[in-house]
Amino acid sequence: MDASSFSPIWRDPFWWADHRPTPFIGTTGSDAEFIFPFLNNSQVVCSAWDIAKIESGLKKRLSCAYLYRPDMTPRVLEGEGYDGLMRDVSGSHVSVVVDTGLTGTDVTI
Repeated sequence: MDASSFSPIWRDPFWWADHRPTPFIGTTGSDAEFIFPFLNNSQVVCSAWDIAKIESGLKKRLSCAYLYRPDMTPRVLEGEGYDGLMRDVSGSHVSVVVDTGLTGTDVTI
């Protein structure tokens, strides 16, 4: 996977002190790097309420949404068989959730 195709997921610019409660609490960074098996990236959270929940551990799991082109060529990776893989991955959004992220317990803020 080439992390260079990932770019920050931006909405409108805002300043943390002026942040109003919306579904948007921050942004992803521009320093994405793929280190097998994870895509690592910086994040900025601008909502004081959400920062407190993250620091307390109540919100820490991430749920990532993306678009991709499926390549259904069967292959084996580290001894495990797969029906296909995702190519041309393009990020849509990242959610910080309370209980369960679709990515499992390894993917946290």
